[in-house]
Amino acid sequence: MSTSANIDLPIIDYIRPHFGDAQGKRTPTSLDGRSRLFSALKDTGFAYPKHPSVNQSTVDQPFGHTKNFFAKPLEEKLKIKGKLEKGRRPSQGYFNPAKLAKDPKTSDLKEFFGMYSDEDKEKPNQWLSDPDSTAMRRDLIALFDYVTLSFRNSSPLSQKGNGHNAYLQRKHMTKGLLKVYR
Repeated sequence: MSTSANIDLPIIDYIRPHFGDAQGKRTPTSLDGRSRLFSALKDTGFAYPKHPSVNQSTVDQPFGHTKNFFAKPLEEKLKIKGKLEKGRRPSQGYFNPAKLAKDPKTSDLKEFFGMYSDEDKEKPNQWLSDPDSTAMRRDLIALFDYVTLSFRNSSPLSQKGNGHNAYLQRKHMTKGLLKVYR
């Protein structure tokens, strides 16, 4: 676990054993990994998944840009305000915690920026146009693509002959969501 001034952020190693064996069947290691992830989400509200094939510099650059993004004035961030649709997850863009909290007086959520694959034409990502935001876009897309590829290469869903439906693989592995929290 990594410690900050406000929270112990659970770091979960996101490696193939969390998925189970080559046939996708649960193993003690996969059950333990899933249990730790569930506990982190239940107790903390989120976790930091890490994958051994994702190089730290690929993560550090976008995190630097997002730190700059969250430091911008609220009016600037609201230019790319995400939309909430009833019964659906939030769309791409910036989300203000006061608008998302169940009780706005005691906000239980942090502000965040969400994005999907940059190839999603149905719900395109939203970006600010200043130079740092342009660099943030470039680096977040690179991180998104890198993490997606790493996930695909380590998941039993990507293994041929495993009996999983190709539709499930496309649905769950091509429309990923990257959320960056402050």
